[in-house]
Amino acid sequence: MVIDENNKELQSPSYHENAKWEHMASVFKLLSDSTRLKIVHELISKKQRIIDIAKDLNMSLPAISYHIKLLKGSDVIKGKRNGKSVIYEINDKLIRTLYKEIFICNCVVNSTIKQIQS
Repeated sequence: MVIDENNKELQSPSYHENAKWEHMASVFKLLSDSTRLKIVHELISKKQRIIDIAKDLNMSLPAISYHIKLLKGSDVIKGKRNGKSVIYEINDKLIRTLYKEIFICNCVVNSTIKQIQS
């Protein structure tokens, strides 16, 4: 059972809904890249312009643009025009919830390992 951030049970697709499973697999594959995970991490905390993401990650605009394009193509993030800029944010509550759970779990595991090693 998977619970969302509002403590509601999420229904998983049936095993016959291949398109949904393929989409989930493509999102996990997409998020297996460390740069894209860093971008998601940046956007979990706040909406940002591409130039701010590039600055925070100390990467070039073309490199960040490439990864943004892939993330947008899979609906992981969305952009909203604000004058001449585009503000990016996480598009999917499930991605936000999943990322937070993994990040929190990783912090707990690392903390436990450090305590054991002490």
